Amino acid sequence: MRLFGSGALLVGCAVAFAGACSGSEFTSASTAGGFTGASSSGGAQASGGHATAGGADAGAPAGGVPSGSCTEPADCDDRNPCTVDSCNADGTCVTAPTCRATQKCCAGNCNECCDSGDCDDGVACTTDTCLGGNCSHAPDDSACKSGEYCSATDDCRTRVRCERDIDCDDGDPCTTETCVDNQCVPLGCPQGQSCCPGRGCAECCSDAKCNDGDPCSKDVCSGGVCQSEGLCQAGLSCCKSADGQSAACGSCCSASDCDDGTDCTVDLCTTTGCAHVADSSRCGAGESCNPSLGCQPSVECRLATDCASKDPCLTPQCVNGKCEFASCGAGQNCCADGCHECCDASQCIDNADCTIDTCSSGSCHHQPSNDKCKAGLQCSAEAGGCVQCLQNSDCDDKSECTNDLCVDHQCVYGNSCAGQGLHCCADHCAACCSDSECVPAELPPNKGGSCTSYSCQSGKCVSKTTTGCLGTCCPVGGCSLTGCLLPI
Repeated sequence: MRLFGSGALLVGCAVAFAGACSGSEFTSASTAGGFTGASSSGGAQASGGHATAGGADAGAPAGGVPSGSCTEPADCDDRNPCTVDSCNADGTCVTAPTCRATQKCCAGNCNECCDSGDCDDGVACTTDTCLGGNCSHAPDDSACKSGEYCSATDDCRTRVRCERDIDCDDGDPCTTETCVDNQCVPLGCPQGQSCCPGRGCAECCSDAKCNDGDPCSKDVCSGGVCQSEGLCQAGLSCCKSADGQSAACGSCCSASDCDDGTDCTVDLCTTTGCAHVADSSRCGAGESCNPSLGCQPSVECRLATDCASKDPCLTPQCVNGKCEFASCGAGQNCCADGCHECCDASQCIDNADCTIDTCSSGSCHHQPSNDKCKAGLQCSAEAGGCVQCLQNSDCDDKSECTNDLCVDHQCVYGNSCAGQGLHCCADHCAACCSDSECVPAELPPNKGGSCTSYSCQSGKCVSKTTTGCLGTCCPVGGCSLTGCLLPI
């Protein structure tokens, strides 16, 4: 076998795939089902800066994607650290994004952020910072008015007076509240943890937070904890890029993996596996290259039936009295009975763990299966696996106290009562839930036996003043000869 140097591939040469290449996937961690990027004339290009989530930078460096022929991914290096480059079956280059959809590409590294501008959490009083590729959101009480403190999720909130720690529960799962000098003091998440809306403090809130630096692993956030699993399906090899920043999956990594033992074919490592291009210029005078048999004496033909081929994926043609062989088209694989989208289920992997991937009559099918998801999750092929929700209605908790939203396929529950200055009583908003919530901070003086008491009736605060009180005037319960159940 001899490889191309810098010469162009022969136009119209036959391409023969070596057997049924296992897997139709040859992709980066963020691309499911194979490359769909542009060829060398339209691939993603780099500018030296960082790209948006899952994408590649705009602008091209000097050189760009190499033109002409390629025999392996290394020939297609576009010098863009935010793309994975590969060689197509027809000898043209294709590219795909390096990072997952929720990540940002920062000079080849897949992170949650590239700079602090990527970390805006929508809370005005927090200081948003990008450090080491991860966002942090530090509450800054000085950004709030006097008598307020900064909540990491709800912006500036009024400080609450208290007698003990239990008086300070603000309903925020990301804070721990203590009572100091009769003022509630909230403490945020521990160092190294993030505040996940609707969940509380965790190591991660989304896949973007997880990156172990290994391009051959797929990093995901599961239950608030970063986990890694192999990028490639069983039977496929992980092929790291020359700079070690990205990787692709395929049945081969370089042209040297694809030697078919036929001297007159050019062996290629392509997006769908090994391919072999016949090159008759490698044969002697009066010979032509048969991709199955090697150099053979030139045979005149009149009809395509005069051109025999042992390969079911090669279609014989008689052109100008000589035999030529057309290979499978783009997006097809060579199977025992000819060219199809797939030969078996291993070539239909869509990277969604909860779908049932099958190959039927040469076509791939992906059936979502909720049975493969944990309780409370549902399968979505479009979202890439098991998710908590697809739309807001999936998050309905049957309580008017919450705003039920589906954000990035996760349910987020905001406090709808607090924005109205109300309390959450079981499953509805009201001005009060108990009598003690109706007692004002400053009580009117008890003069001349006048006693004012406060109570919560049907969610509304009601006050009642009586005269002639000879005992203790209790804010809750009124005049009492035995003392108050609650402090005055």
